[in-house]
Order: sequence, then structure tokens, then C-alpha cells
Amino acid sequence: MAERMNAIFDQIDADKSGEIDPTELMMHLLGVGQEHESVSALFKVLDKDGNGLISREEFLAGFAKMGEVSEALAAVQTEVAAAGGPDNAADLNSAAALIQGAAAAAGGVMNTAFVFAKPHANTPAVLDVIKAKFGEKAINIVKEGDVTGEDIDSKGYIDQHYYAIAEKSTLTSGKDLPVDAAKFEGAFEEKWETVVAEGRAFNALEFSKNFAQFQEAGALDTAWDATSVDKKTRVKLGGGFYCGQIEVEGVKNYTFNAFFMTMRGKFTVRDAEHSNPEPDSNPDPDPGPNPDQAPGTSIHYYVVEFDPKKLSCDPHGQNTPARSWVPVRPLAAPQARPLARGCPWARGGGPSPPGCRGEAEAALMPAQSRRRHHLWPSRWADFRGSVLGPTDPKDAPEGALRGIIAAGWEGLGLKAECNGGDNAVHASASPFEGLAERMNWLALAPADDVFGKVLLAAGIPEETIKKWSSDPQVTYDADTATKTGKEKGSIFDALEDLDYQECLDKCVAISKA
Repeated sequence: MAERMNAIFDQIDADKSGEIDPTELMMHLLGVGQEHESVSALFKVLDKDGNGLISREEFLAGFAKMGEVSEALAAVQTEVAAAGGPDNAADLNSAAALIQGAAAAAGGVMNTAFVFAKPHANTPAVLDVIKAKFGEKAINIVKEGDVTGEDIDSKGYIDQHYYAIAEKSTLTSGKDLPVDAAKFEGAFEEKWETVVAEGRAFNALEFSKNFAQFQEAGALDTAWDATSVDKKTRVKLGGGFYCGQIEVEGVKNYTFNAFFMTMRGKFTVRDAEHSNPEPDSNPDPDPGPNPDQAPGTSIHYYVVEFDPKKLSCDPHGQNTPARSWVPVRPLAAPQARPLARGCPWARGGGPSPPGCRGEAEAALMPAQSRRRHHLWPSRWADFRGSVLGPTDPKDAPEGALRGIIAAGWEGLGLKAECNGGDNAVHASASPFEGLAERMNWLALAPADDVFGKVLLAAGIPEETIKKWSSDPQVTYDADTATKTGKEKGSIFDALEDLDYQECLDKCVAISKA
């Protein structure tokens, strides 16, 4: 093996200097189908002393890591031998896949998340706080920008982001929703079939249209807030799927996810108090992020990455270990890092109503993600629990963004205190949800996204990736079915808080189920 790797080193070392510089590695690996981004990340992994050159010793040491991934090593060795020698393009391509595996084993792959400041908190001071926290935790900002409320509305970004909730609130008629009849009857003590037959089932939009008293701004919101599980006037039917009983003139009617209408408005309605109808007489042709953007008009997003083996956010210094890494298989389209979705709304007073995708709300997450004492089972859970903070800012651990912003809201330019819904910052809940969010907010195709490429290379069809981005119910693999006690369930729930490699492996397993 050492002889083969030495030969590959000599092939890449075009000037025979005994060291590989970035240009030499880039020229050879781009020529056999590698991505610029992947090659750059790979170079950083192999250049252990950081001097900008890869020595023969560093190159060979990278492959020593393959002892941790023996299955991948055996597979690539077979491919290399069959390719006929290091001067063969296929040989170099196989070598690139091998290096990718070594990079992964060495911690070279990165968790990448999609984060944004919510409209009510999109102020220059809040953005400074977010950036400072990222810098403190060695979380790298890969890309950032603004999305205006007008675009969020016209392009349906928020509806796709919270599709599972929006579908029940506005897109599908109440009578046609997939209600669990037994759960409905258990909560409300009447049969779902009877309610449908008598025309008492409405989505939120239908409800406000059918009853004039709920057409006034905030009226349906107030009625929804008055429902609760304790009063037996609200029930959670599934992830992001809530039904509330609202009595109108003595008749018990039912509506779904009514909280979404108000939440959507906070992302799409311009704050009149901050609107400025006067055009800028001297506009900046390249202004970048707008420091004068008023709250209520936009989100400011970040694509961020962090090392899943190094992030440590535990406020009590417990330094819980990262998850064990599984052997990295060589992929048809190698990758060096992934790309990185969430939930909306928690009304005050009692359990939050929505199925919060992407928020660390204990009442709505799988048990393995709930850690009241900050003992996070993965670096992704650590990132969401300790860097971001739980859904309700008042429960945030010391140093978490939501807690910091909630405590200093006035000085940071917010108009009102934070709460479980207006909690300042959103972050995706897994690498796959991050992919789904980039596909939505940044209009990327799976093939144009780093994690999307990995899924495609692993044999998951583009059609499946697109379908999964709306969080459908899927058939679980045997391991997930055993752990959850369900044969089918939310794809987002199955992937929540998994780090890069586990998320990839779980996606593959579910796709084959």
C-alpha cells in the first residue's frame, strides 16, 4: 500500500520538489471530477503543519488514518489495483475518494447549518452578537445575506420552510386532512367522521372566512391561544399538526394550525412604523447586508460550518464526547464537507403548539435530543442546545444566543421582549434539514449542494431528496423503527440532531427501507 501511495504522491508532485502545493493538488483532482471546495478542504486536512505544502510524510500519514476505516481502504485498494497504475485517471479518482475517507476519519468533514435572524430580531446589534458567538465557538460563516419580506411572501419561502404546518393551516381543506380518528376522539370525545359529515372541520383560512368574527386581525389568534391540552380543546395529531376546538354560537368547530397565520405575517408584513417611502437619493451600488434594514422586513441568513469532533459548547465544561464515527465508504462523487432546516411558533402560556422542526423544544423533540442538563448526545445537538438555545429563551443555558438576545432585547434594538415564538434566531436541525433549507431559501438544486451531491452519489434519487425536503412520512429502516416503535414517521424526526456521517448513513438506510 505504501508503494502505491508513494507512486500517487509522485504523480501529483508535478515539479518533483518532494512537496505538493495547492495548485498541484487542485490541477490533478479537479481534472478527475473533484470539486474545488472539496480539494481545498482536503488540502487543509493533509497539511498538518499548516505551512502551505504537503510533504510526503504528511501525505502518507493521512492514509494511516484509513486504519480506522478498513472497509473503505480495502474497497479503494481493489479499485486502484484494477485501474492499472497511478498515471491512470481512474486511479487518481480512486485515490481522491480514498483521501476523502481519510479526511473524514481525521475530522475533515464539517457539520454545516443554515441559521437566520428572524424578522423581529434582524437588527445590526443582533447580527453583531450572532457573529461574535460564532467567532467565539470557531463556527465559520461560509455565506450570508438578506431575504426580504416581499420575496418571502411572493416566493413562498416561509410556506415551504414550514410546509408540514402550512399545509394543514392553509393549503389543504380541513375535512381532507389526515386526522388520526382515534386520537381525535380521545381528545374531544366525539367522532371525527361526525365532525366532517356535519361540516365542522376547517383549516385556519377556511375558519376565518366562514366566521366573520374571526376575520378581524388577531381574533383567530386569540381564540387559538385560549385552547389547550389541559382544557381538552387542543390536541397534537403529529409533527407540526395541531387541532383546536373553538366554539361558535354554541357549536363546537375544529380548526388546524391556526397559529401559522400570525407567524407567517411576521415574516412577510412590512412594519409600517419602520417603512421609508422616500427613495435613497444616492444608493450604494453594492451595499452588502443592509445595516438599516428595519425589523419585520427581512431575515438575515448565515450558512455556517463547524467541526463535529471539536465543537464544545457545554457551559459546565463536561466535554461530552462526539458520536463514534462509522467507516467512511468511498463515494462516486467525493465530498469534504456537508451542507446544511426548523419550527416556527410557540405561543405563550403552556406547551407550544407547533411541531418545531429545527428548534430544540423539549416537548416536541425525540427523547434522545432532550437534555435538560446540557449533556448533548452529538455536536449538532450541542450546537442547537448551547450555541442557539432552546425554543423558549428563558430556558436557555448561559451564553446561548437566544438567552443573550432575550436578556438585552432593548439595547439590541428589538421592539418587544422575546418569547417562545419570537426567539430571535433559527438554526437547522440536521445536515439534511440544512440541505432542504438551502434548496428553499437559496434556490439550490441537490446537485449544486455539497450534501445533496453526497446523497446523490450514495444512490438516493433527486426526486426522493426533493420529496423529503417537505418532511413527509416515510418508511423507517429497521434500526429507526426499533428505536421509535414506529414503522413510519417524519423523515426530519429520524435525522434530527445527527452529525454529518450518521445523517448520511441514516438517509441511505431509510431510502432502502
